[in-house]
Amino acid sequence: MASMEVQFKGQAYPLALAEGSTATVGELQEQIEHVLGVPKDAQRLFQKRRRVDCSDATRLVADACDCGAQAPPLYLVAGASAEQIEEMRHTHSAVQAEQQIRVGVLAEMPPDGKVGVDPVCVLGLNQNKGQKILLRLRTDDLLGFRKFLRYVLLASTWRHGPLPCDRERRIHDAIRHLQAHYSVESVAKAVSLLHKIVSNIISHPADAKFRSIRKANRLFDGQVARFPECLEFLLALGFEDQTEKFVLVREDPALLWIGRSKLEVLLPAVA
Repeated sequence: MASMEVQFKGQAYPLALAEGSTATVGELQEQIEHVLGVPKDAQRLFQKRRRVDCSDATRLVADACDCGAQAPPLYLVAGASAEQIEEMRHTHSAVQAEQQIRVGVLAEMPPDGKVGVDPVCVLGLNQNKGQKILLRLRTDDLLGFRKFLRYVLLASTWRHGPLPCDRERRIHDAIRHLQAHYSVESVAKAVSLLHKIVSNIISHPADAKFRSIRKANRLFDGQVARFPECLEFLLALGFEDQTEKFVLVREDPALLWIGRSKLEVLLPAVA
């Protein structure tokens, strides 16, 4: 039997595979589920800064990644399984049915009180169990939108509307894994650089140079690429893993704002 090393939560696990390079991706996933307890549909595998394509269970492991005698280890990130997502969906549907909650109208409300000046500033209003939700979206001078726009939406509709999209969940999972499995000091530079990358894209939406990251870049390779969760974060934002670089091919302003806001939660701790 051949073996392959998988790194998970800072520990190395040797997995037994069939000899002769005949092991399939499905068999590798079964081994991971048996040894580590991570369901197949929740497994995210990385090797040498690239995500391993596990979409075809019949594909040979040798075709999906490097599995030779001197091959680098695989890095496993555990996301939410389809069963967990379905359970959450049923839970939210049950709450909606029990409370008879529906979001009928989503509207903008004018600024009521100045932030930092008036003692009370209303940010949103939920009327009659979500029949109408008003959100204070714009700044006090009405010239721009508030950075917490997305969070106000989530706070108002989390129990009354659809679940966040899959990319939002992946962003949340990536940050949660960084917090849970690494020390603050070890991820400080990675978080700071990711925040700078996302901020540049938001601040310069028409500048193509901020939409690609060279894998050979010394700072990126040394500070970000060594954390699989950071690479998963970029993929969830809309970056595509190409041969020599990561390129933002799917731009979603809301996801960029959410991603930066998630990183900002860690910034005070790593400053």
